[in-house]
Amino acid sequence: MTVYLVSKKGRKTLFAAVKKIPGVDDVVSLETLAPGRIQEARETAAEDSFFFLDSTAFSDGDLLSVLENLAIVHPGRVGVFDPEGVVDDPAQVFFRGGVDYIAPALLSSPIPAERFIQLRDYLYPAPTGEVDGIGENGYHQVPFEVVTPEPPSREILSGRDWSTVRSGSEYTFWFLYAQLDDTDRFAVRTSSEYGTQVDQRFREQLLAEAGRFGGRIWMWKQYGGLLLFPYDGTRCMPIVPAVRLFMNRVLYTVERSTGKNVLSFRLAIHLGNTMYRDVGETGDVVSEDVNFVYHLGAKHTRPGELTMTRTAFSFVPSGLQGIFIDRGTFEGHEIRGMRRFLPGALSE
Repeated sequence: MTVYLVSKKGRKTLFAAVKKIPGVDDVVSLETLAPGRIQEARETAAEDSFFFLDSTAFSDGDLLSVLENLAIVHPGRVGVFDPEGVVDDPAQVFFRGGVDYIAPALLSSPIPAERFIQLRDYLYPAPTGEVDGIGENGYHQVPFEVVTPEPPSREILSGRDWSTVRSGSEYTFWFLYAQLDDTDRFAVRTSSEYGTQVDQRFREQLLAEAGRFGGRIWMWKQYGGLLLFPYDGTRCMPIVPAVRLFMNRVLYTVERSTGKNVLSFRLAIHLGNTMYRDVGETGDVVSEDVNFVYHLGAKHTRPGELTMTRTAFSFVPSGLQGIFIDRGTFEGHEIRGMRRFLPGALSE
């Protein structure tokens, strides 16, 4: 595993204890990377690379922006080390997609190799059979297998962004179906105007999360619809915004909704093919995969749940695969569902 220390000063002395890690066959390679080369490394670094950003090499706003952009391409593989304590709110590191923050007190001496053993265990969870039974928190720990990417049979790359996508051509896309639950109460218990406001704010929140990962709303009827993300053959683009939507929905309700109840919604992710048409011109689109993801989201996915097909799941970063469990089959596809978040644990 290559660990890039993104710093203007060179900080290898802080990580001097990182040599041969017990239980790992290869040496962790430390590379100092100048901030000006981040974009190049972002695009070319191996999938198992990890980026540690030196907080003193950036202004506070730039640090969070760089971290967030790195996490889009390398989800779960970005951290911050803060030798001078310049980060005012370390929680922002995690809100923007980081997975590690090393405070000044821990940098008073070289970082021990044990820190990277923990990092390794997070990035490469134990395979099936090594984690089972009742965990220390009292919740059942469900074993899982780490799945490697399984491209669809008719793979037609749509690219790393939308620049090469043309209307009238067929591509492989990431599909994210989104639907608000319990929508009847918006009109029956409140008013149609309130329902329209909730729908608008739900779409705004979807775009706020998905837009940074290349997602755009493609088809929409009130309270639900379909988002598309480009597919480059390597990354599961909807996974980070989808998980964030569930983790932040209480904050979303407080900040953006006029109601007092936490909004419930369901999401479904699929990887498949469709002819692309510009937004507003999708009436003649005929796609088996589009039909399927609508069925998966509307008929099989339960209120307040995130599901995905096995093909989509196979592209999820290994560090996140453990939060999904078997949800049976639907219309010939194996389905995985995200465990529900409970205080201190992930539950079925």
